[in-house]
Amino acid sequence: ATVRHDRTLPFVEELFAAGDVDKSGELDMGELRNLFKAASEQFPQLEAYARYLEETCKPDTSDDPRTAAIAQLFAKALDREQNAFKAAVRLTNERVGSRTVQKSSEAIAQELAEVDANSNMQLDFEEFK
Repeated sequence: ATVRHDRTLPFVEELFAAGDVDKSGELDMGELRNLFKAASEQFPQLEAYARYLEETCKPDTSDDPRTAAIAQLFAKALDREQNAFKAAVRLTNERVGSRTVQKSSEAIAQELAEVDANSNMQLDFEEFK
C-alpha cells in the first residue's frame, strides 16, 4: 500500500525489515519517517512521504529539549543542500515522468490513513506493502 510501486515492490521485505528497528513487526510513524528519508535517495518516489512525515512526526527528544533544536538545525541545512543538488540534477535531466511527480501533503496524509487499516498509527507488513 505505502510502497506499492514497480521499482519498490521487489524490495518491500528488505525495506520493512530495515525500518522496523525495534523488531515489533510494525512501523510506527517515526520508523516510517526514518526509513523513507533514508530510502528516498534510492527510491525518489518516497521523498514526498519522507518530507510529509518529517513535518508531521517529530522525533521524540523529551529527554533533552536541546537535541530537538540541534537536530532541526542540521535537518534544515541538509535539506537545503539536498534540494540544491536535486535542482541541479533536474536541470540536467529536464524530463519529468509520472514516477517522479510529487504528491501533495493532503494526498500523502489520505494515503497513509487508508493503509493504516486498524488506525493505530503503525503499519504492519501487510499494511506497509
